Amino acid sequence: MHKTLDSRAYRTERHALIAQQHGEAVEALGKTLQQHCCPIIADYGHQIESYGLLIQERAQQSLSYALLLLEQGLSSTDLFIEASQACLQASKLMVQAIKLYSEASKAYVDCNKLAECKKLPFCSNYSRSTAEP
Repeated sequence: MHKTLDSRAYRTERHALIAQQHGEAVEALGKTLQQHCCPIIADYGHQIESYGLLIQERAQQSLSYALLLLEQGLSSTDLFIEASQACLQASKLMVQAIKLYSEASKAYVDCNKLAECKKLPFCSNYSRSTAEP
Protein backbone atom coordinates (compact mmCIF):
# COMPACT_ATOMS: atom_id res chain seq x y z
CA MET A 1 0.00 0.00 0.00
CA HIS A 2 2.82 2.40 0.90
CA LYS A 3 4.48 1.76 -2.47
CA THR A 4 1.27 2.70 -4.30
CA LEU A 5 0.89 5.92 -2.31
CA ASP A 6 4.55 6.77 -2.83
CA SER A 7 4.16 6.23 -6.57
CA ARG A 8 1.06 8.43 -6.59
CA ALA A 9 2.92 11.25 -4.84
CA TYR A 10 5.77 11.10 -7.35
CA ARG A 11 3.31 11.11 -10.26
CA THR A 12 1.59 14.13 -8.71
CA GLU A 13 4.96 15.88 -8.50
CA ARG A 14 5.78 14.93 -12.10
CA HIS A 15 2.43 16.25 -13.37
CA ALA A 16 3.07 19.55 -11.58
CA LEU A 17 6.50 19.85 -13.21
CA ILE A 18 5.02 19.13 -16.64
CA ALA A 19 2.32 21.75 -16.05
CA GLN A 20 5.09 24.21 -15.09
CA GLN A 21 6.85 23.55 -18.41
CA HIS A 22 3.58 24.01 -20.30
CA GLY A 23 3.02 27.33 -18.53
CA GLU A 24 6.49 28.51 -19.51
CA ALA A 25 5.87 27.53 -23.14
CA VAL A 26 2.51 29.33 -23.18
CA GLU A 27 4.10 32.44 -21.67
CA ALA A 28 6.87 32.40 -24.31
CA LEU A 29 4.31 31.98 -27.09
CA GLY A 30 2.37 34.96 -25.77
CA LYS A 31 5.49 37.12 -25.73
CA THR A 32 6.25 36.12 -29.33
CA LEU A 33 2.74 37.00 -30.49
CA GLN A 34 3.00 40.41 -28.82
CA GLN A 35 5.69 41.33 -31.34
CA HIS A 36 3.37 40.93 -34.33
CA CYS A 37 2.49 44.06 -36.28
CA CYS A 38 -1.25 43.37 -36.18
CA PRO A 39 -2.61 44.84 -32.94
CA ILE A 40 -5.27 42.14 -32.68
CA ILE A 41 -2.65 39.38 -32.72
CA ALA A 42 -0.46 41.34 -30.29
CA ASP A 43 -3.46 41.59 -27.94
CA TYR A 44 -3.95 37.83 -28.14
CA GLY A 45 -0.29 37.57 -27.19
CA HIS A 46 -0.88 39.57 -24.00
CA GLN A 47 -3.83 37.38 -23.06
CA ILE A 48 -1.95 34.16 -23.81
CA GLU A 49 1.05 35.32 -21.77
CA SER A 50 -1.30 35.93 -18.82
CA TYR A 51 -2.62 32.39 -19.14
CA GLY A 52 0.96 31.11 -19.15
CA LEU A 53 1.68 32.91 -15.90
CA LEU A 54 -1.51 31.56 -14.32
CA ILE A 55 -0.67 28.03 -15.45
CA GLN A 56 2.75 28.36 -13.82
CA GLU A 57 1.16 29.67 -10.62
CA ARG A 58 -1.24 26.70 -10.39
CA ALA A 59 1.57 24.29 -11.25
CA GLN A 60 3.69 25.75 -8.47
CA GLN A 61 0.79 25.31 -6.03
CA SER A 62 0.41 21.71 -7.12
CA LEU A 63 4.14 21.12 -6.77
CA SER A 64 4.16 22.61 -3.27
CA TYR A 65 1.36 20.28 -2.19
CA ALA A 66 3.06 17.29 -3.83
CA LEU A 67 6.34 18.02 -2.03
CA LEU A 68 4.51 18.37 1.28
CA LEU A 69 2.87 15.04 0.57
CA LEU A 70 6.27 13.41 0.10
CA GLU A 71 7.70 15.07 3.23
CA GLN A 72 4.79 14.05 5.44
CA GLY A 73 4.95 10.44 4.45
CA LEU A 74 1.79 10.54 2.37
CA SER A 75 -0.44 10.78 5.42
CA SER A 76 -2.66 13.56 4.10
CA THR A 77 -5.45 12.88 1.66
CA ASP A 78 -6.23 16.60 1.76
CA LEU A 79 -2.79 17.47 0.37
CA PHE A 80 -3.22 14.99 -2.45
CA ILE A 81 -6.63 16.48 -3.29
CA GLU A 82 -5.23 20.03 -3.21
CA ALA A 83 -2.31 19.04 -5.44
CA SER A 84 -4.65 17.34 -7.90
CA GLN A 85 -7.07 20.27 -7.98
CA ALA A 86 -4.28 22.79 -8.62
CA CYS A 87 -2.96 20.63 -11.45
CA LEU A 88 -6.48 20.29 -12.86
CA GLN A 89 -6.86 24.08 -12.79
CA ALA A 90 -3.56 24.40 -14.66
CA SER A 91 -4.87 21.98 -17.29
CA LYS A 92 -8.10 23.94 -17.69
CA LEU A 93 -6.09 27.14 -18.13
CA MET A 94 -3.99 25.38 -20.76
CA VAL A 95 -7.17 24.52 -22.69
CA GLN A 96 -8.24 28.18 -22.54
CA ALA A 97 -4.80 29.26 -23.79
CA ILE A 98 -5.05 26.81 -26.69
CA LYS A 99 -8.48 28.20 -27.60
CA LEU A 100 -7.04 31.72 -27.59
CA TYR A 101 -4.13 30.58 -29.73
CA SER A 102 -6.60 29.08 -32.19
CA GLU A 103 -8.38 32.44 -32.39
CA ALA A 104 -5.02 34.19 -32.82
CA SER A 105 -4.16 31.82 -35.67
CA LYS A 106 -7.42 32.69 -37.41
CA ALA A 107 -6.67 36.38 -36.93
CA TYR A 108 -3.19 35.81 -38.38
CA VAL A 109 -4.70 34.23 -41.50
CA ASP A 110 -7.09 37.18 -41.81
CA CYS A 111 -4.18 39.59 -41.35
CA ASN A 112 -2.29 37.91 -44.18
CA LYS A 113 -5.30 38.35 -46.45
CA LEU A 114 -5.34 42.10 -45.83
CA ALA A 115 -3.25 44.15 -48.21
CA GLU A 116 -2.86 46.78 -45.48
CA CYS A 117 -0.81 44.42 -43.34
CA LYS A 118 1.67 43.90 -46.15
CA LYS A 119 2.22 47.65 -46.46
CA LEU A 120 3.67 48.01 -42.97
CA PRO A 121 7.50 47.81 -43.07
CA PHE A 122 7.70 46.51 -39.49
CA CYS A 123 5.35 43.62 -40.22
CA SER A 124 6.70 40.12 -40.83
CA ASN A 125 4.35 39.94 -43.82
CA TYR A 126 5.86 43.10 -45.34
CA SER A 127 6.18 42.92 -49.07
CA ARG A 128 8.24 45.54 -50.90
CA SER A 129 6.23 44.99 -54.06
CA THR A 130 2.97 46.03 -52.38
CA ALA A 131 4.41 48.87 -50.32
CA GLU A 132 3.63 52.38 -51.39
CA PRO A 133 6.62 54.48 -52.49
